[in-house]
Amino acid sequence: MTENFYHLYTVSQMRARETHAVSHGLTLSTLMENAGRAASLEIMKRWDTKRTVILAGPGKNGGDGFVVARHLREAGWPVRVFGTPESSLAQEMAHQVDGILPLDKVDFEDQDLIIDALFGTGLKRSLENPWHILIAKANASGLPIVSLDLPSGVNSDTGEIMGKAIQATLTITFDAPKPGAFLFPGKEFFGILITKDIGIPNSNSEDLQIFLNTPELWKSFLKVPTWRDHKLSRGNVLVIGSSHMVGAPKMAALSARRVGAGYVTLMVPKTIEAFLQGSVWGEIIKSYKTSEDIEMALQSGRFQSVVIGPGMPPSLETQEIVKTILKWHKPTVLDGGALSSFENQKEDLFESLHENVVITPHEGEFLRLFPHLQGKLRIEMAKTASSQISATLILKGADTLIAKNGKIAIQPFASPWLATAGTGDILAGILGAFLSKKLLPFEASLAAVWVHASASQIVGPYLIAEDLIEALPQEMKCIFT
Repeated sequence: MTENFYHLYTVSQMRARETHAVSHGLTLSTLMENAGRAASLEIMKRWDTKRTVILAGPGKNGGDGFVVARHLREAGWPVRVFGTPESSLAQEMAHQVDGILPLDKVDFEDQDLIIDALFGTGLKRSLENPWHILIAKANASGLPIVSLDLPSGVNSDTGEIMGKAIQATLTITFDAPKPGAFLFPGKEFFGILITKDIGIPNSNSEDLQIFLNTPELWKSFLKVPTWRDHKLSRGNVLVIGSSHMVGAPKMAALSARRVGAGYVTLMVPKTIEAFLQGSVWGEIIKSYKTSEDIEMALQSGRFQSVVIGPGMPPSLETQEIVKTILKWHKPTVLDGGALSSFENQKEDLFESLHENVVITPHEGEFLRLFPHLQGKLRIEMAKTASSQISATLILKGADTLIAKNGKIAIQPFASPWLATAGTGDILAGILGAFLSKKLLPFEASLAAVWVHASASQIVGPYLIAEDLIEALPQEMKCIFT
């Protein structure tokens, strides 16, 4: 995997990076100065002189706020600093900011801008009064709020709201973004997010477990066809359907073709073969009566990947077909009914999974397979589950997570309009196509999720699943230009 991915550092990793920086001659005071100076320059670039209130907490985040206050004052900005005068850090830095007023005396009247430097990545417990009241008052002021590193009250690692959180207009984060900036509900509190380098050197020993999905991770693996290619060399996908919901596998098959699969076979029960022959154009239609017919198709060796689940009922028959497919160790997408059919036989599924499989549950389907993770945060659910199975996991949702062996990529954007029937079938088809092109399951999953989300942005509001299919070629063109 390329090393050009977008780093997301957890709290423990940030502490390790700071320790590494100190071992290379930097001091925490220097890092604080770098952060405060970078933030103040960004603030002055965005706004003319403003009457500014700085809310400084008792820790290092508050220290960053003191540095910002000093730089703004030196630039002629009228600044009032409210903090905890009794804290050791405040006593050390009070002379830089011409005094610190107690936080319980905060007054936002006749002010233009709030700088939130209350709590940073070190926040571990839920905020109570007086912090709760102070944050509520800041949010209700109607003033723009700039948060330093992250909005106070958002859990840096998980995006959880720790009782109450600042609703930032702009968040200036330092060194690298934190996972909580891309995980709901915390993601909604960041406003505009920008990152500032503060001079921490990279360490070759870093073991990054969480990162942002970007095309740099997988783009090089998606090849544009050349004159030497033919339809079979561009990927041959087998999509298994049922008579339960006929449209779902049709959409999956067409999506696979729209993102470049050269040959797609839609295999359905004999009872609906004639219907599908008259309703699809470019897919090859084959039929089956039992799982043995599907096994014979796999035995032919023609197919590079298999998609099963869209439109499949959660039945014993579906379960049997899935087991048959998994025996062949082909790159396989398990979606929808292919997963739900194992709700009462989870161990049977887990034992059959292998490295070439990608499972694509939404949260409801996920919890049917991993009920012991009920009540956990999504990032914890994905990390734990992916460590327990050999397959790649795509946990679909507002913040889709792609996980493998405990490593997690977060999809940075998606349209809320994707919450409509059939869009998961589109994702399954895209993924099947990328697997057929011999991308490894994790990279194929990253690419499929990105393309799916980007197509939703192309379509815009009020999309339905069929609209996504039409937008896929436009998104693929964007990737390669």
